[in-house]
Amino acid sequence: MELTLFYRGILGSNKGKDEKQALRRSFHSQLSQFWLQNPLRDSRYLWDESDKLYRGEAKIGQTIGSFHFIPLINEYLYFVADLQIQLLRSEPPGSIKAQSGDLDNRIKTLLDALRMPRSAEEIPKNDSPRDGEQPFFCLLEDDALINSFSVTTHRWLEPIEITKADIDYALGPSPWHMGNQVLYSLCQNHPKHDLGEAIIAKVWLIGRSYAAAIERRINADETSDDFYEIKVVEKIMKSNLDNWLANLPNQVIDPWNELGSVITVHKRLMDLFSDLTGLEKRALASKYLHFHRPDLFYIYDSRAKEAITKITPRPNEIRNITAEDSDSEYHIFLPSLSIPSRQHQ
Repeated sequence: MELTLFYRGILGSNKGKDEKQALRRSFHSQLSQFWLQNPLRDSRYLWDESDKLYRGEAKIGQTIGSFHFIPLINEYLYFVADLQIQLLRSEPPGSIKAQSGDLDNRIKTLLDALRMPRSAEEIPKNDSPRDGEQPFFCLLEDDALINSFSVTTHRWLEPIEITKADIDYALGPSPWHMGNQVLYSLCQNHPKHDLGEAIIAKVWLIGRSYAAAIERRINADETSDDFYEIKVVEKIMKSNLDNWLANLPNQVIDPWNELGSVITVHKRLMDLFSDLTGLEKRALASKYLHFHRPDLFYIYDSRAKEAITKITPRPNEIRNITAEDSDSEYHIFLPSLSIPSRQHQ
């Protein structure tokens, strides 16, 4: 038996239960139609109580949470799956890992979504079946039934459009809002860098919360406590960071002329962190500055880069912004987010 399933959307790496359930819903709608066609139509008696051949006991299917899942590939029928996965992506050839997240983790997201959840913990909280989702069809009873799989990639040439649903999802409630608000409040209440305790709190909590801890460094000769209390505090207090922040524009009206100072401040803080650690701290610099001036600095890391490359023009199509000093990656990234695509002409 051969079946082709399609999913159109961003397939990210290390996604959580919400994203995986959204993928399951996409596949459910296709599989529900497949079960209405032969040869599967004649096998509905295995789970469908309304089928005239039903014998009083379902042979396949399992209730998990409020959902009743019907897997196509299951142990009862001795089925196994050979998967051929084709990824269509907008990035140039040869940049799977660099621009789209780790390939292994993207495939893991997909495979998790193709199988039934193992428990109600893998289903989003308060989620329940929608119209047409009882039962809920999925491909695999368990990913242990995958006999083999292969992955090929091709270039996606059609422009990707952002839908209202995408915007509503991005602006919707987030379980991370309260934690982020703690960091925003910390920086609002202690915006300056003249108090050691405040510097430690901000660098420590922002870095640790966003997987960019400053204590990850080369040649760590002292304990992390000493590193924070002596080196980090002294370096930042002696810097001109407060002046850099004070000289930034209150709002961006003319991005082509005003974003240069934002790019420059990011590079200067990145250099400061590099002097402390011996490493490029591009992501940490962006995250630290973001919580001080969220209106000017966007968070930069591999996940943000992965997402923005899906919806913005190529760098050579974006007008250059002059900056006194800049990190080349953030120099490209910031205008991509700050300037609407309709102005990229």
